[in-house]
Amino acid sequence: MDDDVLTEQEEEKISYLLATKYASPVIQAKCLGMAVAGMASFEPAKFTFERRLGINPHVTITNISGKNAWVILAPAPIVSVESMGIDKIGNISFSTTGDYKCQQILLRNNKTDDYELDTSQIYYSVFFDCDGKWKTPFKNRKINTRKYNINLLERHVVDSIDSSEVPI
Repeated sequence: MDDDVLTEQEEEKISYLLATKYASPVIQAKCLGMAVAGMASFEPAKFTFERRLGINPHVTITNISGKNAWVILAPAPIVSVESMGIDKIGNISFSTTGDYKCQQILLRNNKTDDYELDTSQIYYSVFFDCDGKWKTPFKNRKINTRKYNINLLERHVVDSIDSSEVPI
């Protein structure tokens, strides 16, 4: 199965978590008494025009993996033009500057949360707590948060390997 495509069951779980997170306390109370299948009609938060432009970048991470997860978010380097030469047409020099700080988050199972970012292009790594061993399905995966959120799924746990066996 394509890792970027959600199954119907995964979509229902994520919709349920997002609906209860962003809903009023009255709706949250009603949701607790309803079956998960009934929650599919609640719309998850829409990507706004502001988000598409990359203004105030953030990402929503939803964990429905069945395990607690340790997530590391790292900004992609910001590239700026350092110099341009006219005598040699097309002579452009780029540079990357600044310090980059990673955000490290423990996200419990069946939880969703929003995180502010410095840039909309980020790398993320995920580690699942599998009976006292940390396993990872991927490290340093690039994502454009203008278009996508991060969903941690049961199939990611199945595809994980012991983090000590991952080549650097």
